[in-house]
Amino acid sequence: MSGAKGKNLTNFVEILRLRPQNDDYFNIINAIIMAEEEKLSRREFLKTGLAGGAFFAEIFSSKRALAELEKLLPAREFFNETFAQGLDRLRTAVFEEKQERFFAYVKKNKTEGWLNIEGVMMEDMGQSIDLLPLLEDAKIEMMHFVHTHPILMAEKKKLLPPETIQEAKRDKKTKFPFLPSSADILTLLRQKIFMKEQGMRYQLKHSVLDPAGIWEYDVDPSHPKMEEITKSLQYEKKRGKTDEELLIALPHETMEFVLDLQLKDKQEKFYSNSAGVTEHELKALQEWAKKEWGIILTFTPY
Repeated sequence: MSGAKGKNLTNFVEILRLRPQNDDYFNIINAIIMAEEEKLSRREFLKTGLAGGAFFAEIFSSKRALAELEKLLPAREFFNETFAQGLDRLRTAVFEEKQERFFAYVKKNKTEGWLNIEGVMMEDMGQSIDLLPLLEDAKIEMMHFVHTHPILMAEKKKLLPPETIQEAKRDKKTKFPFLPSSADILTLLRQKIFMKEQGMRYQLKHSVLDPAGIWEYDVDPSHPKMEEITKSLQYEKKRGKTDEELLIALPHETMEFVLDLQLKDKQEKFYSNSAGVTEHELKALQEWAKKEWGIILTFTPY
């Protein structure tokens, strides 16, 4: 495993592509990494990210992993919080901040904390970096990727009346959700594929906090549709796209688009009659997601 670990750590840019995006996103990420590698010294990292650095010194057994972190994660927010404390902070962000937030909660022995893993952030969207290759040699008890879907999404799309938005901000809860997206689901699938290939066995979790509660989501890679997506992803990774294929969508791209449309249709049912999340609609959504796509959704209201 040691040779494989070193290869994965030095190929960090490739791992960033585990999150499906377009070429412009890849170019931005590559430029950020190159700039950070050039401008960041070990002393600067230790000075600006002391708390996070101490945390990682406890977590990681690999000196190579620590070296990569010093280059790639400069001055990132770190919160020495329990899982519940971090969720409370991110719940507040759902109602008070304009952008999505991306954090990773990591626990090992008596050490735990939350690390900001945000990549390119804009007002209408956000992207996370991926820390999987940096964690592969650690005896992790829990690694949980959590991001937010802020209520600003409903406000900008005018899905709810202004008075409902203001009431939700005041009470920090509402009955109207924003489901995990198709990009969220495929990100998790890609990470599971990577973990299987590398023999990584610790538990990986993904959740999103929205105005109504917390969605924990998982995927079954053995589901026929997920198997088809996996084959398409592996084909693209091995061969890339031919000139002809650049003009058309590969199967996994088409299926992601279809899933995105279907999830949006399901979400609209929570808004159409102003009922929000009901037990009946939630059960119907969960059964459909598991049967049709192999997606397991667990919802916990605030």
